[in-house]
Amino acid sequence: MRENHLITLRPVNFEDLEMLTKWNFDPDISKYFSQRPENDYNQQVKWLQNLLQSETKRKFIIIDNETSIPIGIIGYMHIDTNNRNAEIGITVGNKNYWGKAHSKEALNACLQFGFEELNLHIIYSRVFENNLRAIRFFEKARFTTDGIKRDCFFKENEFISSVELSLTADEFVIMHQDEEEE
Repeated sequence: MRENHLITLRPVNFEDLEMLTKWNFDPDISKYFSQRPENDYNQQVKWLQNLLQSETKRKFIIIDNETSIPIGIIGYMHIDTNNRNAEIGITVGNKNYWGKAHSKEALNACLQFGFEELNLHIIYSRVFENNLRAIRFFEKARFTTDGIKRDCFFKENEFISSVELSLTADEFVIMHQDEEEE
């Protein structure tokens, strides 16, 4: 568990299946996800079992410290220990927390985990180009826009490009030094 002021991160567990399924198939949220299989209980169980056993993924539930309510999920996909990089993703499933500081704190805690405990050099995110809220979120966290990967997702009979953003370990250290000086 990683506890901060507003939030605590705890590893995903099998008891989270129903909540994660709800978030993963909420149309307001899933419109920014790559193509998913149908919402079938057996498929969701298999997905969660694969996640929990994966060597290249680490996912955490974001808990609001004040209410103890799970509000979202954050974590890493495609962890590459040889090249010291990974993709980060965050989903705030509880819409009452959209736009609140909990997301920023969860991102900072997860970045700290990635750089300090996983020994990553660079952490990146791939965001649908029409997900302007997510792009702004990562830019405010000082991620650099690396470019656009054209037509890399196919969803609902159309190709969607992604914006690729990243942050290095050195940039993360500088970011925290700047915040301490403020």
